[in-house]
Amino acid sequence: MYPIGVPVFFFLVLFVTRDELFEPGTDTPNPDKAEQLGFLYAGYTKKYWWWECVELFRKLMLTGILAFFKPGSPEQLFMAILLAVAFIVGYAREKPYKQASASDLQLICQLQIFFVSVTGFAVKMSDMVVAASGTGKSPFSSPGFGDLLLSIGCMPMVLGFMQSMMALVQQMQGLVSDQVPMENKKAYDDAVQQADLQEDIMELGGTGGGTARAVAGANKAKKVPKKVSKSKPKFNLTNPLGLSDETLSVLHSQKKKTKMSHVVVL
Repeated sequence: MYPIGVPVFFFLVLFVTRDELFEPGTDTPNPDKAEQLGFLYAGYTKKYWWWECVELFRKLMLTGILAFFKPGSPEQLFMAILLAVAFIVGYAREKPYKQASASDLQLICQLQIFFVSVTGFAVKMSDMVVAASGTGKSPFSSPGFGDLLLSIGCMPMVLGFMQSMMALVQQMQGLVSDQVPMENKKAYDDAVQQADLQEDIMELGGTGGGTARAVAGANKAKKVPKKVSKSKPKFNLTNPLGLSDETLSVLHSQKKKTKMSHVVVL
């Protein structure tokens, strides 16, 4: 009875502590409860704290109970199709996971189970028809059909890998963005927007007010102290403003890929 008792036990434990599972008014798990029961509910929203019990029931139905329902018969495959459709509708309608990518991946897995069940049902019925008529062979016996089944079976793994890579890229971008303090974010963005103008002015050997603003923004964003010189700086074709190496490094490192289409040289 443990296949049925375990999901029921988990549900009772979560039900008793349901008001303490999340922080008030949020989907953030309570750290104290998450340390003990987080594997059962932390991936779901507050509204669906019980959904892991539904998932356990689904696995029990497909791998346990269904295995004893007329093994090897078309009726068994038909029941698998009905179960797959029911859970496809449930996941598509409710979307219980916190992350939309997790809900999408789970829905794709349910579709894969549906396609495999439908294919098994079609093969079974085709074999029965061919055996009864005694003519020809099953149309599903071709090598291409086996390749199709293999592709369908590998689809969730491929999509899961792609989602993991996308999440890793987004996390790395977030770490880079977090290096700039929020209070200096506006000045930092202004400096990045003016970096293109700085390079074009250097190439033309002229000067412009936009360059000064870019330097000021970069110094403010990176907290580089401005150096005030009373003497007029010597003209340098590659560095007409006599900027420090650190300031130039900031401007060039944050330079955008797309250059400004118009440069106003004063």
